[in-house]
Amino acid sequence: MLEEVKAVIAMLVVQFIFAGMFILFKLTAHDGTNLRILVAYRLSFATLFMFPLALIFQRKKRPEFTRRLVLLAFLSGLLGAAIPNILYLPGLVRTSATFSTAASILSPVITLLLSLAFRMDTLRLGSNEGRAKLLGTLLGVGVLMVFGCNVSVSLWLLLQAKISKEFGGHCWNISLMNATGSLVCMVVALCSEHNWNQWRLGWNISLLTTVYSGVVVSGLVMPLVAWCIEKKGPLYVTVFSPIRLVIVALVGSFALEETLYLGSLIGAIIMVGGVYLVVWCKMKEKKSVSTTTDHGETNKNIKEVSLGNLSAVNNRDIP
Repeated sequence: MLEEVKAVIAMLVVQFIFAGMFILFKLTAHDGTNLRILVAYRLSFATLFMFPLALIFQRKKRPEFTRRLVLLAFLSGLLGAAIPNILYLPGLVRTSATFSTAASILSPVITLLLSLAFRMDTLRLGSNEGRAKLLGTLLGVGVLMVFGCNVSVSLWLLLQAKISKEFGGHCWNISLMNATGSLVCMVVALCSEHNWNQWRLGWNISLLTTVYSGVVVSGLVMPLVAWCIEKKGPLYVTVFSPIRLVIVALVGSFALEETLYLGSLIGAIIMVGGVYLVVWCKMKEKKSVSTTTDHGETNKNIKEVSLGNLSAVNNRDIP
């Protein structure tokens, strides 16, 4: 129960921090900053921030840098850092922060479908928990457009569920992801922007956004996300994204002067309801599995005791 509470609190904190990043990205876009350059700086800052932490706090967990590990780190950086940012930011510039955030909440459905396809999760439609989990996931989606970054993020979440332990620790995991992702984003930014004035960071909103998104989000929050994936699974992490939408919608209506409609509020309430439904189902499933395991262990112990008593009786009867 305590672990469940920790996971819920952690994911709520993650949504608030991510919402702040989306608002800052939109403000920076209005300021005329090249967001591809900003992302390259963001991941570079995150790498420089995380590697010392990994060396200090997880020195004994340092992974062996084999070809396989480097390949997995590159794949993780591509799916979890480079592709989502490269695909997401153009949409953020052309639409509102609320709409762009709303598009990202398709991740629960994509993650559920992919996890079922790869047999990393189960959907027992014959049980109340299974039907409720499917309903809760669908309620968290609505009728939003699908963006390629959602597929990339969902694949990254599933990848993390499989390979996170190979990186030794969460700090090493995220450090390597940021490092490889920053290389890809740096190449993309260099190819798309040749005006070196755009690469200068001044004391303005661009620097604040870069430091916040790099140090706080990619540096401190992503290890927390990796921990939640390890403890609760990839679907659990994604179903909290509607809460981020509510935060961005409310803040965006004031800070960005975006129109907030009644229908949007009703839809957000429905989607948040879906979040709690899925979380409840995951708790019920875990309790059911734990109860089944305990019963199995009890029956096994009873059987062993019975066999032991029978053996003792037989030995006693032998002259």
